[in-house]
Amino acid sequence: MDRSSLIARGVVVAVGDVVTRPGWIEDLIAEVETLYQAQGGDRRASDVTDLRKDKPVTRAPAKGPGWYVVTVSASYDDGRLDEAVLAPAEGTNTESYHVIESERDGNQLFLHVLESAPEDGLYLWLKPVDSARLTKSLLDRLRAMETTRLLERFHNGELDDVPTRKDAPDELDEAQQKAWAACVSDGLHAVWGPPGTGKTQVIARALATLVAQGRRVLLVSGTNVAVDNAVERVVDIVNPAPGIVVRVGTPHISTVAHDARVSLAALVRERQERFERQRTELQRRIKELRADPRIARLREAERVVGAFDEGELTGARERVAKGRDIDELRAAIGRTQRRIDQDRARLADIEQAVREARARYEETAPARSVFAKVTELSEELDHYAGTRDRAHATVVRLRDDIDRLEREQRSYDSDGLLARWRNRSKVRYQRQELHRLRNALREAEDRYREAEKLSQRADERLRPRIDGLLRSVHPWTEAAVEERHTTLRRQEELFQAQSARIEAATRELTAMKERLARLESQPQATSADHDLLERAQREGYDEQRAQLPALRATANEVLAEIDQLERRHEELAREQQKHAREAEGRVIAGARIVATTLTMLRLKPTIHEQPYDHVLIDEAAAASPPEAIYAMSLARRGVTLLGDFLQNGPINPFDDLRGKAKATINGFDPRWYQTDCFALVGITDPRSAQATPGCVVLRRQRRFGTAVTRLVNEVAYGGLLECAQSEPATRPADPAIVLIDVDGLGAELTRPRKGEPTGWWWPIGAMVARAVAERHIAADDSVGVITPYKVQKNLIESLLAESGGGQRVEVGTSHAFQGREFTTVVLDLVENGSGWVAKGALNRSNRYALDGLRLFTVGLTRARNRLYIIANLAVVRRARHGPLRALARSVERGDVHIVRAAELVASEGAPASGDPVAVDVWESLRSYAKIVELHDEDSVSEALRREVDRAQCSVWLWSPWVGSNLDRLLTSLVDAQERGVAVRVVVRPPSKVGEKMRRFVASLCGAIRHVIFMDKEHQKLLVVDDRRTFIGSMNVLSHQGRRGTHDIMALFESTTLASMVLSQENATDLANPPTYPRCEKRVRHALLRERRWAWKCGRRRPDGSVCEWWTYFSSSSRNQQR
Repeated sequence: MDRSSLIARGVVVAVGDVVTRPGWIEDLIAEVETLYQAQGGDRRASDVTDLRKDKPVTRAPAKGPGWYVVTVSASYDDGRLDEAVLAPAEGTNTESYHVIESERDGNQLFLHVLESAPEDGLYLWLKPVDSARLTKSLLDRLRAMETTRLLERFHNGELDDVPTRKDAPDELDEAQQKAWAACVSDGLHAVWGPPGTGKTQVIARALATLVAQGRRVLLVSGTNVAVDNAVERVVDIVNPAPGIVVRVGTPHISTVAHDARVSLAALVRERQERFERQRTELQRRIKELRADPRIARLREAERVVGAFDEGELTGARERVAKGRDIDELRAAIGRTQRRIDQDRARLADIEQAVREARARYEETAPARSVFAKVTELSEELDHYAGTRDRAHATVVRLRDDIDRLEREQRSYDSDGLLARWRNRSKVRYQRQELHRLRNALREAEDRYREAEKLSQRADERLRPRIDGLLRSVHPWTEAAVEERHTTLRRQEELFQAQSARIEAATRELTAMKERLARLESQPQATSADHDLLERAQREGYDEQRAQLPALRATANEVLAEIDQLERRHEELAREQQKHAREAEGRVIAGARIVATTLTMLRLKPTIHEQPYDHVLIDEAAAASPPEAIYAMSLARRGVTLLGDFLQNGPINPFDDLRGKAKATINGFDPRWYQTDCFALVGITDPRSAQATPGCVVLRRQRRFGTAVTRLVNEVAYGGLLECAQSEPATRPADPAIVLIDVDGLGAELTRPRKGEPTGWWWPIGAMVARAVAERHIAADDSVGVITPYKVQKNLIESLLAESGGGQRVEVGTSHAFQGREFTTVVLDLVENGSGWVAKGALNRSNRYALDGLRLFTVGLTRARNRLYIIANLAVVRRARHGPLRALARSVERGDVHIVRAAELVASEGAPASGDPVAVDVWESLRSYAKIVELHDEDSVSEALRREVDRAQCSVWLWSPWVGSNLDRLLTSLVDAQERGVAVRVVVRPPSKVGEKMRRFVASLCGAIRHVIFMDKEHQKLLVVDDRRTFIGSMNVLSHQGRRGTHDIMALFESTTLASMVLSQENATDLANPPTYPRCEKRVRHALLRERRWAWKCGRRRPDGSVCEWWTYFSSSSRNQQR
C-alpha cells in the first residue's frame, strides 16, 4: 500500500516527506507502556537515583596508575558506568573517585580513576540495574519517534530487492558480496548470517564503502562484542583518521579500547587538554604529599587496623574467653564431682555408724521400758509427796501469819488505852483476820494430816515395786541408756549435715553443668579464631589502633591538604565530565561511523539526536523489536538487519515479571516482544529466508569443522550450511566434539535439581565444566562455558571463583554469548530427557521449544577448535526427536568422541585405552575434582572420616540406611559433637527399616543429639562446615560393597554448592524442629503430606495412642516428592 493510500485511510499523517505515528506504532508504544507500568512505572523509575555498592575492586598495575579491575559475569551490564564511582564500603559521601574511562576484557572490567586513589578498600558504586528506567528511556524515544518510509516497509514486511553491484570487494565471496550490497544500498534489507559465515567481515567492508561514499552510518547491536568485532575489522580496512569511526560505550575488545582513533574516551580526552594538564598536576602533588613519612606511618597503622574487623576480633576474643571459661568450668565440675564422690563415701561411713548406734540403742529397749515404768511410779510417788509438802507449806504459812498478827496485837495492848483507841479500826481488822486465819489453820492441819497418811501409804505401796523393777534390769542404768541414745543422735545429726552438704554440692554441680551446656551450645572458638588473634597480636593491632588518633593528629595538616587537593580533583573531574558530554556530542557529530549498543543508543542523546544515512543492526534476530524499530527510525536512506534467527531470539521482558507485577498484566498478550525482527518481515525458517528476495543468505561458514556443521545442519539449518574447512571425516586425535558421558555416576550427582526460583542444576555438570575449563585455560585457550539455566551458571561461576579460575573463564547462558567465539566451549546441558534442550524444536508456535533449539545451536557454534558437551549418553540415545536425537545420530556416525566419566573416576591411573582425549579429561578431573570411592564395607573411606574430624562448625549427613558402617564413623561424629560442632544426621525412621538395622538406628540416636527421621529419604550427602560437600551414590552409614556394588562419592570444595544443597534439602527446617506443646517434646519425624514435607509428632501416649499432630515445613525447597 502506497503512502497516499495510508494518508487517505487516516493510518498516518503526512508532514512534508515524513509520515508520523501510524496506528501500529501507537500499538507498539502501548505495549512498551504496559511493560513500563508493570515494572513499576514512574514511581519505580524515579526511585533509582542513588548509587549503590556493587563489587569490590583491586588494583590493576599492569594497566598503569589509577587503573582497577573487577571480575564480572559474561552477562554483566556495563552500560551503567557513566555516573559510576569507586568509593569505600561505607558509602560515597566522604570519599569517592569518578570513573574516567572503562574497558572490558572477557570477565574483567577495568576502571580508570584518580591515580592517588587508595590501593585497596574500594568498591564500584553505580546506579542499580533497573528495568523500569531502561524501559522508560525506550518509551520516551518511541514517543518522540517519527515514522519513515523504511519503517513502514518493515511494518508491512516488505524488504527491498538487493541490487546487483559490480564494485563489491574482491575479498568477499559471492554471497558475502551480495550481503555487502544489501548493507550499502538504499532501502530495507536483511542478511541471514549463521555463525562463522563472515557476517562481521561483510559489515566491516560495508562500513568502509559507506565512509568512502561520504555516508553517515549508525552500527548498533544488542552486544558490545558484536560492535567491537565490526569496529576492529573496519579500522584494519580503512585505517581512519581519529574521529571518523567512534565507538561509544565500554569496549570489550582490548584493541578497540586502546585505539585512540576510535575510542570515544580517548577522543574526548584529546579535546580536554586543559583539564588533563590540571588533573595531572593535581595528581603529581597528591602523590608527593602521600609520600610524606607521617602519612606513611599513618597508612601503615590504618593498614594494620583495617586488615582486621573489630567485630570479628571481639567475637573471636569472646569465643576464646568462652573456651577458657568452658575449660575452667569443666575443671570445676571435675573438682565438685570428686568432692561429691568423697562426701558420698563419707556419708556411707556415717550411715553405717548410724545403723550401728541405732542397733546398740535398740538393745536397751527392755531396760528403757522398765525405766519408763519406774519413772511413771516415781512420778506417782512424787505426786503424793508433792501434795503433802504443799499442805505442810500452807500450815507453816498460816502459823507464821497468826504469829505476826498476835505480836502486833500485843504491841497495841502495851501502848495503852489511848493508842488502842487511835488504832481501833486496825485492831478490829486484825482481830477479825486472826479469827479467819485460826479457822483456816485448823482446816490446813486437817488436810496436811490426810496428805501425810496418803503419802506414807503410797510409799509403802510403790517403793517396793520400784526397787523390784530396778533390780530386774540390773546392770542397766538410765545413764548407760542415755549415753547410747546420745551417741545415736550425734550420728544422725552428722548424717543430716553430710546429706545437706552433698545436696548443696549437687545443686552447684547441676548449675555448673547447665551453664556449661549453655556455653557449649554457643559458637565455639575455632582454629581460625586463634589464628586471627595470633595474627592481630603479631601485627600489633592493639598498639596500632591505640596510636591511630595520635598519628592522625600528627598527619592532620598533610591530610587536610591532600583532602583539599582530592576535592579539587573531583570537582575538576565533574567539570571535565560535564565538558566531556559536550565534547562527546562534538566527536559523535563529526563521526562518519558511530558504533554502539541498542541500550546506549536510547540512553545517550549525543547519539540518537544525530542524523544517519544508514543503520546497520547486527545480531538483529536477538534484538527486541521495539529497540530495533527505534534504531531503524534514525535511518534516512537504508536499514540492514543482520543476524541469525536460529540463534538466540530476543529476551521477552514480560517473562521476567513476578508476583504483583505479573498480575497487573494478567490476560495481556504482547505482540512485539514475543517475536523477532526477521519474523516480522516474514523470515521464520531457512526456506522462507532463501525465498525472500530482500534477504541475503550466507551459507559458507569458516569457524568450525564438518562434524559440528553436520550436527547444526541436522538440528536447525536443514543442510544449508557449508563447511569451508577441508578435514578428514574423523579426527580421532583431536575431535571437534567430545561428549563427556556422566551416566553411571549415581543419581545424586547426575540428577537435575529444581533451582530457586526457576531453572535446573546438577552437581556433575558444574564439577566437569570447572575441571575442563581450568585445564584449557592453563593451556592458554580462550574458554566459554554455556548452560541453559541461570542457576547452573551461578554454580559454575562460584566454583571457578572459589578455585581462582573465574577471571579467565566466561560462564553464561546462551544470551551472554551472542556474537562470541572461543577456542574451547563447554556446553553443560543439565538434561535428563525432559529439559529445555530435549524439548527444542523449530516451531514458531511454541516459543519454549524454539528457544530450546536456539540455545543448543548457540552452544554448538561458539567453538573454533573443541566443543565439550556434558550429558548423559543414555538420555541422548533414548531421545526420539529434537536436538538430542540429532546429537545421538552424530554419535552413531562417529562425529562425536565419547568419554565416559564413570570409567575415568574408577581408574587409579590414566585410561588404559590410551585415548588422548580421555587422558586429558581424566587429568582434568583428577586435578580439579576430588573423587572418593568405596568398594567394600570393611574400608570406609578415610576421606569421609577426615572431613568430619576437621569439622569446626557443622556436619550434615544424609544416609537413608544405617548399618554396621555406623561404628566406623560414629566415633568421629561423637568427637565432633563433643567439641561443639553441630552434628545433624538424617535417616529413615526405625519403622521403615529392617529389624537388623533398628539397633544401629538406636545406637545412632543414643550418641547423636540431633537425628531426624524422614520417610522416603534417599539422599546420600555429607556437608561439612557449609563448604565441603560429598555427593554420590554411597549410603555412608550402611555401605554394602561386598554385594558387588561400585559406589562413588565426589567431594566439592564450594560454599555456593553447599548452600544450594542445604537449601534444597531444607536444612533450616531440619535444624529447627518444632516442639508440640502438649507433648512437650521436640518433633524429629518428617513425612510427606500432599506432596509437601511436614513434621509429625508421632509420640506414643501413656494410654497407648499415638499423637497425630503435624505441621508443614516453613520452606518449600524440597516440598515435593522426588
